[in-house]
Amino acid sequence: MTTAAALFASLEISRVQELPRRDGGPDAGRRLRLAGIVAAYHSGASVLLGWHRAASDRTIEVFAAGGVRGTPDRGGLLPMSLPPGALGLPDPGLPDRLRALPA
Repeated sequence: MTTAAALFASLEISRVQELPRRDGGPDAGRRLRLAGIVAAYHSGASVLLGWHRAASDRTIEVFAAGGVRGTPDRGGLLPMSLPPGALGLPDPGLPDRLRALPA
């Protein structure tokens, strides 16, 4: 098993469905998000955050794993800690879709 395959197998990956919009002001939570990612790295926890688009005419899919996921709401969306404020759905098929992309 490759390192990437082992990482995907060890994490519960979610596809981001909703992200809160910020107002036009400065991003007050940026330092806190960076601190959370650095703390996860130094604790030895795995964190995965990325995106892909299968083709130029398709939408971009944002995915994350390694953060904390909360209890699903009535629509089945999970609150996610990465990206902060995001709502997502479990996405166990992501590794297969990424493998299908040309290298």
